Amino acid sequence: HGANEDAVDAENRSPLHWAASSGCASSVLLLCDHEAFLDVQDNDGRTPLMIASLGGHAAICSQLLQRGARVNVTDKDDKSALILACEKGSAEVTELLLSHGADAGAADIMGHDALHYALCTQDGALCRLLRQALNRRGQQG
Repeated sequence: HGANEDAVDAENRSPLHWAASSGCASSVLLLCDHEAFLDVQDNDGRTPLMIASLGGHAAICSQLLQRGARVNVTDKDDKSALILACEKGSAEVTELLLSHGADAGAADIMGHDALHYALCTQDGALCRLLRQALNRRGQQG
């Protein structure tokens, strides 16, 4: 009642950032129902989707994407939600992001793409997902 779902703290994080970070799906749903801004960026340039991706919270990523969160937003280091999911080693989140149009070929400020981070995890399934996405991208391009 009267609470501002888009209020931010000193790091420019909104309640939706904190709910996404904690993995609390019911809080994310409540904030989305109250039309919280989905793509608000904190001081690091990270959106709630990016925070959920880094946390490996697939259900929250799914909720945010279904509500219209933009999948290819990048942070101050040019890292996307997909790159963050690959850094985390989350094949489930990676597959979800790819199915919503995440750009598998986008690189961060260091020139590293999602496959680079997937290779660092040594997760074969994660690497295969990204190779398949890059192959599809190459065939379409």
